Amino acid sequence: MSSWSPPGRSFLLFGAKINVTGCGFDVLMLEHDTGTSSKVCSITCPGHEITETTARQDCNGTWCCSVPFWYNHHGFQFRFVRRRGEESRGHHTSSLWNKISVITDYANLQWNVVDRPRCVDAEGDAATYACLSNQSSCTDSPFIDGGYSCSCNGGYVGNPSVPDGCSRDKGYNPIQ
Repeated sequence: MSSWSPPGRSFLLFGAKINVTGCGFDVLMLEHDTGTSSKVCSITCPGHEITETTARQDCNGTWCCSVPFWYNHHGFQFRFVRRRGEESRGHHTSSLWNKISVITDYANLQWNVVDRPRCVDAEGDAATYACLSNQSSCTDSPFIDGGYSCSCNGGYVGNPSVPDGCSRDKGYNPIQ
């Protein structure tokens, strides 16, 4: 079993691709948000033996499979279920028969300020409002947990959460 949970409730896994290598099993994913479990991929193994590095080069279900995430997750858990008749046999020399590797190809984390559910609520409390730069704006989170995020206005770059943190982007051209 392999799992991931973000630190605190401010973070969401917004998009990722995870590669699983091994031999002769199904990969099930349990989503923490919903409590549901579903098969996300199966790994088969032909007769020839290969290395783990070679298996990951073409992650298509033979020796390796990819699990993409295109929506928000507060965490997940993988369960690996060996298929009948696919148990490890002594005549297989590849280490992939007795090993499961889970590697992240890429991952995008989204974070929000979650002390208030929406911008209108946050703006009313100057002591905790996070969008401090004069050239920043607040955006309500589209995710179910609410919260908000700060960004510099168009034509500005920097840190919207500090006073005067957004400065003019000298390379900005709105016509391009």
